[in-house]
Amino acid sequence: LFEPEMTEAASRPQNIEDRLREALTTGRFRLFYQPQYGLDGQLLGFEALLRIHGLERELGPSEFIPIAEESGLIVEMGAWVLSEACSQMSRWRRDGFGDVRVAVNVSVVQLAHAGFEKYLLEVIEKTGIDPAHLELELTETALVKDTGNSAGLLNRIREHGIQVALDDFGTGFSPMRYLHQLPVDVVKIDRVFIRDLDGSPSSLPLVEGMVKLARNLSLKVVAEGVETRGQLEILRHIGFDAAQGNLLSPPVGAERAEELLRESREEPRSAPAAAR
Repeated sequence: LFEPEMTEAASRPQNIEDRLREALTTGRFRLFYQPQYGLDGQLLGFEALLRIHGLERELGPSEFIPIAEESGLIVEMGAWVLSEACSQMSRWRRDGFGDVRVAVNVSVVQLAHAGFEKYLLEVIEKTGIDPAHLELELTETALVKDTGNSAGLLNRIREHGIQVALDDFGTGFSPMRYLHQLPVDVVKIDRVFIRDLDGSPSSLPLVEGMVKLARNLSLKVVAEGVETRGQLEILRHIGFDAAQGNLLSPPVGAERAEELLRESREEPRSAPAAAR
């Protein structure tokens, strides 16, 4: 039996793809920056997040990223994100903030593209940033599916000083088996594990085990999606290196990010302001 909702559901992916193409040609992409704090309250850097400006209804990454990957638009979109993030790092350096660490999400489709490594190095040279302050984030699921093909490329990228982070850790396929094979420097423990820390006794030993595993492999550990003070205190007790989430700060525009950089110089290093 036909219902109007069926047509709407079938046409929605194409509508989103059309919006993405329009956003690319009309300059509607914007970068927001999710602050990342050390557990002593020090602002360590930001994660660059892509948003689309001027839509009637905001599209979340979970909606448009899969369609961008399937259509191949993710290569051009990812190139824009990388260029804009590195340009912003260069502007902050020029404005006297020094080298600011910024993490950029990279799709496995981008990573597999023949020109990715060349483009990455060209952007770094053009913007003049210190590659040691650029971090590429890749999802665990994507890397595990393509461990053999991506390992060589990531090793070459790391030789230039660029760090590699394993995003959404714990949600992919057999992470304990594959982690030692992946050329990464940082693991970001997914928010699904963090959100239950102060409410579910069974979550604590699981997260502690992940942190211990990462430590044994000499990897830094970051918590995603911190929403409560209770979670933050537990993260301090476990020994995380850094955390991000709405408790500390939601994603902000470049101007507000600059204000946070300025405030971080003026304020003593204790707890992040939002968590006090």
